[in-house]
Amino acid sequence: MTEMPETTETQEPELFDVVIPPGVPQVFFREIIDRFPNATLVESRQPMRFANMDGDVRELLAFRADYETAQAIEQHLYDYLKEFIGDL
Repeated sequence: MTEMPETTETQEPELFDVVIPPGVPQVFFREIIDRFPNATLVESRQPMRFANMDGDVRELLAFRADYETAQAIEQHLYDYLKEFIGDL
């Protein structure tokens, strides 16, 4: 993620998407919804850039939130996946 954009009081805060990689267990989604109630689960169209999917566009799930919350979700996702993969 990049630096937090500046906003004025009359301007709504910019929202950021944290895209969830395919294959993340569903229990993670419930955990994020419970932990970050101001985040919204949304669909996000993302181009694929690997193997035989180069150029394909997929509908992936993402959590949409303000900058600070998106950063916290991203870190939580990283920690969760690191632990999950380590258990395999």
